[in-house]
Amino acid sequence: MKIVSMIGASLLVHGVGLAASASALSFARRDLSSGRFSQVTEGLAIGDVDGDGRPDVVVGGDEFLLWYRAPDFDPEVVDEGYKFGGGCAVAVHDVDGDGRLDVVTGRYREDASGDRETVWYANTPLGWQEHVLSASAYCHDVAFGDVDGDGRTDIACADSWSGRVSWLQAPADPTAQWTVHEVDERPALGAAVADIDGDGHLDLVSGRAWYRNEGGTPPAWRRVALTGIRDEQDDRFTDAAKVSVLDLDGDGRLDVFASLFTHSPEGQVWAFFQPPTATSDPWPALQLDAGPLFGVHSQVVAPFDGTDRPQVLVGETNVGGWDFGPNRDPQIYVYRRIGDARARAGWERLLVDRVGTHEAAPADLDGDGRIDFAGHQENTDLLDPPRDGLVSWWRNETPMPMTPASPAPGPAPVPPGACTAGAPCASGDPCADPTLAGLAQDACTCRRATGGCTGTAHDRAVARRIARACTLLERATTAPTEPLRRNRVRWAAKTLTRALRRLDRGADVVTPACNTALRPALDGVRNDAQAAAR
Repeated sequence: MKIVSMIGASLLVHGVGLAASASALSFARRDLSSGRFSQVTEGLAIGDVDGDGRPDVVVGGDEFLLWYRAPDFDPEVVDEGYKFGGGCAVAVHDVDGDGRLDVVTGRYREDASGDRETVWYANTPLGWQEHVLSASAYCHDVAFGDVDGDGRTDIACADSWSGRVSWLQAPADPTAQWTVHEVDERPALGAAVADIDGDGHLDLVSGRAWYRNEGGTPPAWRRVALTGIRDEQDDRFTDAAKVSVLDLDGDGRLDVFASLFTHSPEGQVWAFFQPPTATSDPWPALQLDAGPLFGVHSQVVAPFDGTDRPQVLVGETNVGGWDFGPNRDPQIYVYRRIGDARARAGWERLLVDRVGTHEAAPADLDGDGRIDFAGHQENTDLLDPPRDGLVSWWRNETPMPMTPASPAPGPAPVPPGACTAGAPCASGDPCADPTLAGLAQDACTCRRATGGCTGTAHDRAVARRIARACTLLERATTAPTEPLRRNRVRWAAKTLTRALRRLDRGADVVTPACNTALRPALDGVRNDAQAAAR
């Protein structure tokens, strides 16, 4: 791995200077070595594959499905012999609920491109086990969520191959094929899942619309347009988008940040604000960037500067599909709110790099508490001469505020006195088994531990690891089998060990008061988990 550039993000548009409280963004790009697995790359995702507390990078390409093990990011093979992620997503998700992250993607053989399928690879102690998720759905974009309210995580799917928006229903046995339900028959791109209107049902966002989940078994859907604008240059890309759901203006309602007309050379960036009645009132729109942006294929929401202000990374691609050829000046931007979200002067556009990227994904890749991102180059086989794709990550070197604008993400504190031997299992029922009762008590103590950190500047990496460990302990109390329970407890212990190691770094990670609150409780919970996993 080598450092190839250091970039200080600079203001480029709207003539708005940096607000006094807004740090300039600084990134250093580092290229990963694929060695003998070098290939034309197609898709990328990030997740802690080996459970060591460090995010790994997963990449699909024309020959291999690889994961790059942190911290050195040496590549290892998940599968080979297909084209992985060609025109579809690569995702990392715990499909079978065993506490390990699995890999979901699409694949086909180069000599049979019409025979496409979505597969998932179970991450097991014996290695990767392949399962066909769907022989008919082929999702360009995916989002995970319990769409039908049955307690199982489903998949929202923007399927450009078949020209439809759909959702894939998770079966009781995740190794069985998932049922495909059509939401809309249109070639939309982009996928997000959120309860837009607050009615308790998860809705879908794709293309230029959101789809209201009207309930039922299976749910019925109603399309609600965000905008009616079209790609006047090439109507094929009118519903091609990247979409993110977040509260942009701080009014408590979920809004939509969208890159429109993606894949084309005429991309634009918009913000759509939720009105009082989301299903019938028009959504006020703000064009943040008229472009044209070339082949946008990355959109990432993350607190790059360590504050809770809305920040969205949008990346152009290096080489366009659809015979658009190479991008002569590819750029990666961060759009950051610095004022009134509903006015263009309330946003700034910061240049991150002049090297494009495809399917960028965020994570704290080096464990320093800052959110980095990784990406890759697609369509390099269309260059003259053709070459393999490059996988890179951008190390965030932005100075972080000593006190976050809002408490760092982490487990919610539990009121004092709640962590007794009678703590309920995750199901809400009393734990009759003494072992399960002990795990429930540890899970409760784990969540209570952060009470001493509320409102203080504690490290985001520590907070995320504690949150994951608490959740694993809770899920262990409802594990259907003994091996699965032990596995979840074991990963909880490992994750807490990683969090405690970061606490050893002292005041640059957490305040003394926070450290005093966290360490005794987490030490005890970690020791209990290690014992229970034996």
